Amino acid sequence: MEDFWGLLKAAVYEKGWEAMSFNSLKQRVQKKMAEMEPAVCQRLMAGLKTKIHVCAHNGVICTVH
Repeated sequence: MEDFWGLLKAAVYEKGWEAMSFNSLKQRVQKKMAEMEPAVCQRLMAGLKTKIHVCAHNGVICTVH
């Protein structure tokens, strides 16, 4: 999840872009999400369910590789 948000944040704020309002930020996030390749999201989210189960079994603080 953190990797996905990191990629999205980098795309939103690339080239020093700054939000002038909540609406401009919302529109920028929607635009960058639409531009993102579905395969990128699928790759980042692959195995997420398994990782959540591992954390649930081992406790909230866990390391998954």
